[in-house]
Amino acid sequence: MFFGRREELKEIEKAYSLSSKGGYALLVSGESGIGKTALVEEFLSKKECMKLKGSCSPILTPPLHPFREALKAVNLENLLTRGDIPKIIMLYAIHNNGILLAEAQRIEMGIDTDIFTSMLSAVSMFVKDSFQNIGKGEEYLEELKYGNYNLVIKQGNIITLVAVLEGRCNEFLHDDLRNIVDDIEKNYEETLKTWDGNMESVEGIKKSLFSFINSGKYDGGIVGGNVQEWNFENIRLGLKRKAKDKILCIFIDDIQWADEATLSLMHYLARSREDKILVIGTYRIEEKMEKLRELEDAIIREGIGTILSLKPLDRDSTLFLIGGIMEHRIGVDVFNHIYERSEGVPLHIIELSRLLMEENMVEDTNGIYHLKEESLKVPVKIESLVMRRLRNMEEEEREIIEFSSVAGNIISPEIASCAFQKGKFEILRILSKLSHSGFIVKDENRYKFYHDYVRTVIYNEIDEDLRMEMHRIAADCIEKSQIDEDLKNSMLAEHYFNAKIYQKSLFYGEKAMESSMRDYAYQESIKFGKIVLKSSQMLNNKEKLIETYMKIGRLYYLMGDYKNAIKNYEESIKFGESYEAYLGLGDSYFQTGKFDAAEKFYKKAGEINKEMKEKISSYIGNVYMRTGKFEKAEECFKKFIDWSMKEGNDEDKIRSYKLMGGFFWIKRDFDKAISYFKKSLNIANKTKNKKDIADLLHNLGTAVYANGKIKESLPYILTSLDIRESMGDIGGYPTSANLLGLIYWNLGNEDEARKYFNLSLKYSRLLGKRGDEAGALSNIGILDYYDGNYEEGEKNLLKSAEIFKDLKKESWLLEPLIYLISLYLDTERYNTAKKYFSYSSEILKSVKIEDYEVRLKILRCRYSWEVEGKNCWESVR
Repeated sequence: MFFGRREELKEIEKAYSLSSKGGYALLVSGESGIGKTALVEEFLSKKECMKLKGSCSPILTPPLHPFREALKAVNLENLLTRGDIPKIIMLYAIHNNGILLAEAQRIEMGIDTDIFTSMLSAVSMFVKDSFQNIGKGEEYLEELKYGNYNLVIKQGNIITLVAVLEGRCNEFLHDDLRNIVDDIEKNYEETLKTWDGNMESVEGIKKSLFSFINSGKYDGGIVGGNVQEWNFENIRLGLKRKAKDKILCIFIDDIQWADEATLSLMHYLARSREDKILVIGTYRIEEKMEKLRELEDAIIREGIGTILSLKPLDRDSTLFLIGGIMEHRIGVDVFNHIYERSEGVPLHIIELSRLLMEENMVEDTNGIYHLKEESLKVPVKIESLVMRRLRNMEEEEREIIEFSSVAGNIISPEIASCAFQKGKFEILRILSKLSHSGFIVKDENRYKFYHDYVRTVIYNEIDEDLRMEMHRIAADCIEKSQIDEDLKNSMLAEHYFNAKIYQKSLFYGEKAMESSMRDYAYQESIKFGKIVLKSSQMLNNKEKLIETYMKIGRLYYLMGDYKNAIKNYEESIKFGESYEAYLGLGDSYFQTGKFDAAEKFYKKAGEINKEMKEKISSYIGNVYMRTGKFEKAEECFKKFIDWSMKEGNDEDKIRSYKLMGGFFWIKRDFDKAISYFKKSLNIANKTKNKKDIADLLHNLGTAVYANGKIKESLPYILTSLDIRESMGDIGGYPTSANLLGLIYWNLGNEDEARKYFNLSLKYSRLLGKRGDEAGALSNIGILDYYDGNYEEGEKNLLKSAEIFKDLKKESWLLEPLIYLISLYLDTERYNTAKKYFSYSSEILKSVKIEDYEVRLKILRCRYSWEVEGKNCWESVR
């Protein structure tokens, strides 16, 4: 439950710490299902404090009901009284040796002496027999019923004070009796320690007992004045007595439904500066009432609390949460399906993940879960529930909710007002009523459907012709509105498409696609791209089809979904060949490690556009570099730099320097690599292209790290990740997370290193980036090796080597091979080590990397020393 809540957890921990110095309030808000209750309960479960929990209900609304529930659970319900004052009949002070020190009673009551003599005897025996157990920090009996009377017992270090009452004791009396005991023991400490039964020496104790009885404070009756304040203080004193020296945590859930008295008591307890009290309340932000706003204002104004708002989980935390349910083998299509529909709300994430598994809506393909086609359908049990509620609605409300399902997930009162020719106030009244139907909720002063599935069911039930007309009406109203231009374009694209007005849906779809791409909202841009595609098909616009398929292919490529990128580039080529589409195909195959296919498509691009020969050769040069043909690669990159400086645009210049930087990185000439990456970054900063800037910062961090400047590399990588986070680009996460793991490992923080390696592994599998998966597995395997976990280490290193071999990444394959040899030598599996010596030597013939040559030579000498008894260490110095 702490997924993605690191910062929120710090705030809760801070509030808990502050409560140890005096009362404090923590209010946690957020939409339904965001995880408020679970987060608080999980936090409290790990704390050694006294815990009370009550819940508010929209149905049960008696005053202080949640506190009554919380107090009842710990047998303290009696703290909630009507303001009755007990009458003290007698007071007895008894020494630890069981002898009566002093007594005081109301003579005028005419009490039967025999009754209280037997009572005193019983109390004396109780006290005497209990001395072995009480007064040592253990629980002991403080109240005892005797006939029609109640006894209250206060144990000190030397004496016990017994009060005989008519009526129930309250916390004020408990507090006063404790003070009497403390005063007696303080004033008569030396006398009581050596007391020999001389009553004259303790005569003052009797006088003080009479004085207390005759004070008039406990003569029975009802509290005069402010009964609520008296009751609140009674509760505070009782909780303080029960909690002793522990922090008292009072958790009231769903306070959006709390009565005024409950909110007032929460405020009262939080204001107590002398007690260790943390008052926690959770509430739905969309249902906040006026009295709750007043409590928020008071807490902030008085500086006695914190208001914490829980936001939806980010993509990373969502991935971890889904992974826990789906075994961390999630395809990007499954992840996007759940993330989009759940909107990052934990409850929705969990429900959707389990639904996909339970309803058999995903299939296991090579160890990765992918969506089946029927996964896009609404689950039957959700559909039947919505339909049942829809049938019971009044006609006017049903018309509004149906039109709203057509208008969009966010419900605009202005658009509905225009469509129905009703006043905005009337529409808001209806929406307010509908917010209690389970269909829509109010979130930060706007109405929206509770869940996308709810809207889908309602939408699908509308007659097709009527639905088209609703879309047309919605579009007309939107065009007249003052909505933000980008939002208006996106809304109009969808409505005109669904109204089958294709010329307009094409026009607005292109605008919406462009603005989404500008904001790096790639998934959103793809959605509008599909509208443009379908509109172009209906209008038989071939040029738009070619152009749009390529754009969508590029978007999938940027997201790391190379399978769908390839599919869209291929569709573009069906309508007309273009060198850009073939370049896109080459790039996509290149990223999946299929270099032969990549080279084939790059060459095809060159055949189509001979004027771009130098630019296209740079793509082929990248293939040469990754397959170890370095001389050919360098020649291609030099030509591309010359061409880009003379004829290319800024994008070409950025790429030319970036490729050359990557070339020198592979060649281990890190100073040159850094120099070229910086040249590329300088141009990227001028163009303000976030994607290029993020990639180049990562490359720089990698080169700086490889150059031995580990701490200096950290800011580059962290800044790169921040930029990716801001633009929703998860494609670069695997490599960045892997590098962060290496940095932390070298800084001596193995736990952080392993965390980031595992994060890299999850994202690489999610995105289908097998090269990054292999890199993460290699590093995890190396960590296992150094931890002495040879079995896990071998498994991860072998899997890494298998993937690198399959991808023909020979220069990367050497890393797991070297560690496998070392592992086999450590475990005395010399024949297996010998086999991998031969394999590594063959690779090093084509891939000349001095570092690996030296490391392999050292391992060979170790093998010769341990197996053959030969000393060759001189040769590797």
